Amino acid sequence: MKSFIFLLLFGLSTALFAQKSPYDVSTNTNAPKDSTPQSEFAKKFPRIIMADWKPGMKFMTEPLRIKALGSASRIELAPYKSLNFVNDQVRQGDFEWKTFTYQSREMRAVKCATGTCKNTYLIFECEGKKYEYEFIGDTAALRKAPNTYIKKVVYLDEVDKIKAELNGKTLFVLCSQWMKEDEKGKIVNSDGNQKFVAVTVISVGLGTQDGPSKIVFKQDGTTKEAFINLRLSGINKSSGLFGVDFDKAFSFEDPKKKYPKIKNEIWTVIQNESMRMGMTKEEAELSWGKPKEIVMNGSTEQWVYETSGTLTFKNGVVIKIDE
Repeated sequence: MKSFIFLLLFGLSTALFAQKSPYDVSTNTNAPKDSTPQSEFAKKFPRIIMADWKPGMKFMTEPLRIKALGSASRIELAPYKSLNFVNDQVRQGDFEWKTFTYQSREMRAVKCATGTCKNTYLIFECEGKKYEYEFIGDTAALRKAPNTYIKKVVYLDEVDKIKAELNGKTLFVLCSQWMKEDEKGKIVNSDGNQKFVAVTVISVGLGTQDGPSKIVFKQDGTTKEAFINLRLSGINKSSGLFGVDFDKAFSFEDPKKKYPKIKNEIWTVIQNESMRMGMTKEEAELSWGKPKEIVMNGSTEQWVYETSGTLTFKNGVVIKIDE
């Protein structure tokens, strides 16, 4: 009985303290989650974590983007059974465009602070010589670290498969992160990019660790060429900053067919990532993408973007644009 009374009083006191003060005000703020569905094409490229890599998987060293770093930039691979893995990592400049083929995984006893520990080693072959990647921990620990990756190497098998699948195909580009090389070979942003336009893939090559496949394309009806570093499986991905997921970059179908009610003049605004008063939420999202956060304020709704600005909606349409 005493226990029951205690619990009852505890519950009542908790409810009283939980009552919100009339001076405790806040906005209804939330960040929309990414709900981009995975296409059937993307499903052909499943992710494989490092603990499950199979013999025969191929990786290629990224070319040096800054030649002055040739002696300083290292790949996270050292000669097989190196005495000092960190100090013996090979120079990126010495292995540009070279292929490392995964062979096997080994566990070895090593000295550690607690006496003897087991580390995991992934063994690769390149031009007849063996190299290894060292993971601090046993295979079970490696499996619990699914985001482990080897710096400066690109998953080459994905590039070859995408080349076979996409070379010569017409796609519709969904983003404006188009890149190009300038006269000196430096990678820069392409100018005047549009979204939701048809392009033809003219070549596929090596991209970056985060975007393995460099998709070079030509905008249909123009002479403009650009490229996007495309990612599908995410195998050996690091931060993900220097690549674009396929389903956010391209579509096999014309996106305009999904939105038959949008007028051609609004499509022109959307393709140029512009904004116009009176646009609907759907049209605004197609143009500027999903906002960083949404703030409800009475009868209005604000969409806050990191770089584009802020949109204010009322009754489902844009009534104010702050850029």
